[in-house]
Amino acid sequence: MRALVLLFCTFHLAGCIPMALKAKRYSGDGVLSTCSNLLMQGYAIDFPRHQADQPFEETYTLSRVPNVGRDPYIFLTFPFEHGVVGLDDIKKRVTAKFRASLVDASGMQTHAIDLPLSEAIWTNQGGISYSAYRLYDSQFRFAPSERYRLHVSYTPGAVPLPGNQVFVRIDGCAYY
Repeated sequence: MRALVLLFCTFHLAGCIPMALKAKRYSGDGVLSTCSNLLMQGYAIDFPRHQADQPFEETYTLSRVPNVGRDPYIFLTFPFEHGVVGLDDIKKRVTAKFRASLVDASGMQTHAIDLPLSEAIWTNQGGISYSAYRLYDSQFRFAPSERYRLHVSYTPGAVPLPGNQVFVRIDGCAYY
């Protein structure tokens, strides 16, 4: 039993203490929170909320983004209180678009995505939040020592996303 407790503590400390240090080193816009589990490190960076029925365009700075051994996703997240009932029908009608591009310190664009949200994957993020993304195209790579500018824009079109707010999230959370 003692060996099991020691093993648990070792895994727990190996994943959490280094992640806490990495999180502390992060510099930039948004709010970084850790979301590690027993087996993997993880983090999320949430940026300010905007009205879902209004367009927005923002540029965020990021530096020393934590490396957790996998590339995080760029999500457009929105609260939606009506559950999954009718979600496919709503998704088909949405005309909103989300764009994101990542530029490094030298000015070179390292990744970009142009995403009509009716074609995106909508995933439940727990509770009443959903996030829109495109598998593979929404994964952005960050070098921990590099400085970046993340340029994002949202156009609601005639039929915006459901809910009243949207926000950008960089999601590198550890999931089982």
